[in-house]
Amino acid sequence: MSIANEIPVGAGSPPDQGRDLKQTANDVKDAVVEKAAEVRDRASAMYETGKEKASAMYDAGKEKASHLYDAGKEKAAAYYEQGKATASEYLHEGADRAKQFEHQVEDYIRQKPIQSVLIAVGVGVVLGALLKR
Repeated sequence: MSIANEIPVGAGSPPDQGRDLKQTANDVKDAVVEKAAEVRDRASAMYETGKEKASAMYDAGKEKASHLYDAGKEKAAAYYEQGKATASEYLHEGADRAKQFEHQVEDYIRQKPIQSVLIAVGVGVVLGALLKR
């Protein structure tokens, strides 16, 4: 609707022209108010659409972060259990080696008791000399 098409040109007497002009001004005012309402409604609809999309994106991001957190937590637990098992294996292996060494020393002492006592005395003398300093 074009406002220029609605303005009467060369209409009757001056009082008629004044009424026509007043009517045209009211028509223009009504058209502006109507367009302003349309723009306001469209802006409000766009705002609501944007708000809904932002909320959906937030929820999707939150869900993704939760899944990543859970996956990381599971992986960390798996690494912890793996490390715990490996440490336990090393502990048992070390204990087994210590027992083997203990048996070897006991066997050596049984096989060579005099030599073992002399070695022990020598180690004692050396340690005693070192600790006095």
